[in-house]
Amino acid sequence: MPYDDIKAYISHKGDYEKQTFTLTDGFKSPIGDNRGNVGTISLNSHYGPDGYSVGEALNAHLYGNAHKGIDIAGEVGTRVNSMLNGTIIARTQGASVQVLDSVDLRRAGVDFDPTKMNTNGQLGAYVDASGNVMDRAKLIAIDPKFNFDAPKMKETGVQYDKTTKSYYMINSSSDADRVYLSGRQESIMNISPEARANPDTKVTGNGNSVTIRSELTGKYAGVYDISYKHLDQPYTGDNTFRAGDEIGPMGSTGRSTGSHLHLEITTVTQPKIAPEFYDVVERNQSGDPTKWRINPTYFIKEMAGGATVNGAGT
Repeated sequence: MPYDDIKAYISHKGDYEKQTFTLTDGFKSPIGDNRGNVGTISLNSHYGPDGYSVGEALNAHLYGNAHKGIDIAGEVGTRVNSMLNGTIIARTQGASVQVLDSVDLRRAGVDFDPTKMNTNGQLGAYVDASGNVMDRAKLIAIDPKFNFDAPKMKETGVQYDKTTKSYYMINSSSDADRVYLSGRQESIMNISPEARANPDTKVTGNGNSVTIRSELTGKYAGVYDISYKHLDQPYTGDNTFRAGDEIGPMGSTGRSTGSHLHLEITTVTQPKIAPEFYDVVERNQSGDPTKWRINPTYFIKEMAGGATVNGAGT
């Protein structure tokens, strides 16, 4: 297929950062209040091998090397919705923590402690990995662009190292580019009591997530499992959804370096679309495909908006 026919679905740069699509009674936007009949999302990252960027440094909104879905931009707390009618088939939990926005300071183990006095005698101090208060000169030496008088914070995802029994955050696409949390940071993590008590099994790279099984009929007939990842809070409600029902607030839990919604779609039905818009992810012993992953941008713009939907409540 010519590149011009697929570029709108494999880029998040320039004209393709914002994607618009038709809303119907059976299909709603994954974020926002779903007013009117047109939905709009902005992408931080698109689907596929070059999903994070086009020749740029990988420094935000990460999920694996070849991107398995799309990352939809938004702030922590943005409403996340089920796009279609459906039923939850899986849930995961995760954690996040508020940290300094400066990657250089984070890599150096610097934290901002609002309970300590800084070198100017004001409440709120920058501290090193041992909890010692740092002065302006030391901080500027690490990050010359850093504004000492106005700390910029952000929410970032937290993962758990089962070997060291420690929590850590990542700063880039490399798992080696990690910083372990201080005791103070562990104490203020955004994490459920259940996950804190069982980090080996409950703290996941998906963060707080749900996977909802939905069905399309008509041209794109099939059953689709749609995962909504990195939510701010674990989902604890009913298992069934109608299109547009709220799942919860957007967050940055799990393997994430900034607030966004990671959307991922799989199916065990042979996709009735051009192969440029899906990948085979599982095969049987004979080598025949048994599971496929769909480009979510194509799914949203072309497959779901004009389709007949089945599922919860139908």
